[in-house]
Amino acid sequence: MFRQSVLISACRCAIFCGLLIVFLQNFAIAQAKPEEVVFHSGKLELHGFLWRPNGPGPFPAVLWNHGSEKLPGSQPHLAEFYTSHFYVFFVPHRRGQGRSPGAYMQDLVEQAPPGARARRAVELHDEVVADGVAALTFSSRRPLSTRRALLFPDAPMAAFKRCWQVSATWA
Repeated sequence: MFRQSVLISACRCAIFCGLLIVFLQNFAIAQAKPEEVVFHSGKLELHGFLWRPNGPGPFPAVLWNHGSEKLPGSQPHLAEFYTSHFYVFFVPHRRGQGRSPGAYMQDLVEQAPPGARARRAVELHDEVVADGVAALTFSSRRPLSTRRALLFPDAPMAAFKRCWQVSATWA
C-alpha cells in the first residue's frame, strides 16, 4: 500500500512538473520599456512604440490602431499581454497624437463651424487611413515580425481594405 501511494505521488509530481515546463516554455517576458520608433507617412515623421517579446523572432505582430485620444501612450498593459503570447506589439502615434507632429484631428474638427464638423471629420479620415497604412508598412518591414501574421485590431474598414491591398504585395 505504501509503495502504491509513493508511486501515485511520484506520478502526480511528474505530471505537475511536465505541465509547469510546458507553461514556462510558452511564457514570454516583455522588455521593460518599449523602443520608440519613427516611421514616415507622406512627408511626416511619425512616432510610435514597439514592444517585443524575448527571443530572436520573427514573431507575429499586432499593430494597435488606437482611438482618437490625443495622448495614446505606449499601452504597457496591452503590450504585456501580447508579448507574453509571443507577439510584437506596435503602438503608432498618428499625426497630431502623442509624439507625432501635426494638428490633432479632434481640434481640427472642433474648429469647423458646427454644421460642417461631420464633413470635416470625414475629410480628415483619409489622413488617419494613410497613417495606418504607413504604420502597417513600417511593421511589415521589421525583421522581427512575420509578414504573413500581422494583426490590425480596431481598424476602420476602409483602412483594413487598404492594408489588405498592401499586405497582398508582401511576397
